[in-house]
Amino acid sequence: MGNFDGTVEAFGSVATLVNNVGWDKAHDDPLDVPVEEMAGERFVVEMQKAKIHFFKDRSLFYVTFPIRDQAKKGDWSFKLDPIYFVAILDFEYDEAEEQRKFRRDVALRDRDGELFFDKLHFKFEVVTTLQPDRG
Repeated sequence: MGNFDGTVEAFGSVATLVNNVGWDKAHDDPLDVPVEEMAGERFVVEMQKAKIHFFKDRSLFYVTFPIRDQAKKGDWSFKLDPIYFVAILDFEYDEAEEQRKFRRDVALRDRDGELFFDKLHFKFEVVTTLQPDRG
């Protein structure tokens, strides 16, 4: 999976991430931050305060952009760099599951539960607030 361990801590604190990208915490607008690591790993980091219907569908839609952006014209082998969708949410996007889980890691697996594709990852973290640390 490369160097990303799938936690918000990989970015430092949530407050550091929020402050560094200039998210206006007074509004409910989502913040989408595309990031490309030096090693080629691609991230879509979404921070969202207001509830969105069909959030899982939206997440899948957004990872199609870094997939498509890797396509090269001409002779291309279709080799893809890893893609991570990281959602930091201030709402429960899947009420039945989120009542049990703070963090949810999703990978593409077959019927037997074996990893089918190790380059597409979803990380969902539900937090109660996205306010900066006041230390």
